[in-house]
Amino acid sequence: MSTTSTAQALQVLARERIQEGSLPCPHHYRTWGGRGNGRPCALCDAAIGRDQVEYEIEAPADDGLRLYHFHILCHNAWQYECSQSSLNPNLVPA
Repeated sequence: MSTTSTAQALQVLARERIQEGSLPCPHHYRTWGGRGNGRPCALCDAAIGRDQVEYEIEAPADDGLRLYHFHILCHNAWQYECSQSSLNPNLVPA
């Protein structure tokens, strides 16, 4: 699978997860980057290995703060879809 088709598939998955409410599109969040440690990615569910970069997102949730872990490409797809959903309010979960 090419990088372009992988990115497009991740964008579709991100859009679906945002619409169903399993991934947020917060306006404010904190981000850290580092080596993965085997935790599952919030988008693709695959483990983020030690040889991969992991983005950790701390975002507000109804019950406080929640952490999300992403591969680089998954984080990019999520950010892109969140930017699109801010342009189209029909994509943001109620």
